[in-house]
Amino acid sequence: MADLRQEYHDKNPNGAQSHTQDIQNELDGLIEYDVANETSLKNPFLEACFNRIGHSQSWEELVRTHESYNDSWKPQRKRATALRMLMTEQVGWPSDEGLLGFKRKYLAGILVAIKASDRGITRSEDHVQITLDPTFDLTHYSDDLPNRTHPELDLPTLMTFSDTVESDAFAVLKEQSIDPSANNHHVVYVIDCTPDADTERSAITSIREDAQAKKKSGQKLTEREAAADFLNESKCILYVGYSHEFPSRMSRHYQGKSSGSADFVNLYKPKRLMEVTDYPSESDAKKMEQIRAEQLRRETDCYVYQA
Repeated sequence: MADLRQEYHDKNPNGAQSHTQDIQNELDGLIEYDVANETSLKNPFLEACFNRIGHSQSWEELVRTHESYNDSWKPQRKRATALRMLMTEQVGWPSDEGLLGFKRKYLAGILVAIKASDRGITRSEDHVQITLDPTFDLTHYSDDLPNRTHPELDLPTLMTFSDTVESDAFAVLKEQSIDPSANNHHVVYVIDCTPDADTERSAITSIREDAQAKKKSGQKLTEREAAADFLNESKCILYVGYSHEFPSRMSRHYQGKSSGSADFVNLYKPKRLMEVTDYPSESDAKKMEQIRAEQLRRETDCYVYQA
């Protein structure tokens, strides 16, 4: 088992998100790709990183073993997922933490994984999670997770999320006499994002473990970890948002592409739409978005994420 936390945090001190040039220059000397002038996670870059770490399978073969794999995934998502899976094996990159952009934390993880491969560090499911604070007391990881149930929530279901989400969302607005065309509605909506308890994904289990361990040791939880802490108490996760292009926004939520919320909904995938209310203007809706989120926090035991 490898513990590469200090090496990772030396490359990404205090969760820095900017000034990636030093890491880009270092990667530039390790892989056959011009990293120094790169600004995004392009497919050739992802493939070059995967191949540099090396695996007995190709990235195409590895990604197909992912528990949620779907042939409809975009090419970049397939490659990024395969690389994330390889990093998890190589250095303990969190299984719930995708590669979502050209940020320092992702480049630092890739760099540490390449160097670990060069040093012959054996791949394992038992590596210490690389993004944990280096001073974190690993004895707090030993507790078993509580059994989780899926609580009933006393709110109606207007729509369940599926591949027809955009047309279904269009129909929901029409049923409520709301103009579904873009810019002709200003709606506040509430989505249930509680993961299934009976078929819990490994990414959810992983972040529940993180949340439990960090809470016990007194560390501050991230927003995603705070939501996982509610799951450990068998409570629901709700998402409250605003949109003036509701059908397409629901589609982006379903695909995990909504700007600003992708990191959250990629992990806590939307399950069902519970409320949608139209307001006269954008300013009215945005004000009510915050009010509705606060109401739900007071009136329910749910974790409420506001976009």
